[in-house]
Amino acid sequence: MSLRISSACFFLVAAGCGAKPDDKVANAAPDDRIECAVHGATTFTKNCAVERGEGTLLVLRHENGGFRRINLTSDGAISPADGSDAAAGKPLPDGRFELVIGGDRYRLPPRK
Repeated sequence: MSLRISSACFFLVAAGCGAKPDDKVANAAPDDRIECAVHGATTFTKNCAVERGEGTLLVLRHENGGFRRINLTSDGAISPADGSDAAAGKPLPDGRFELVIGGDRYRLPPRK
């Protein structure tokens, strides 16, 4: 009986994990918010945030709590940092970089 109750509690907690907007995106500084089209969206909105980790690590955070981790090296090479889908990208005429991972697309600001 206790196994069933604890299993039910685990699933209720796990189901609630993705239910609220990600505070890290909502509280991100304006310069850290980026345009994205995630989960099959056809238009870009500024509902994602980029977080710079150690070295070449970037964390691309979604408003719903999801995220992608990538390595973006100084020579422009892109690779997933956590074994996720392959990443591809292209420079945009305005200096930004459009990154595609799976069905998600991100527009990263020019490097400083």
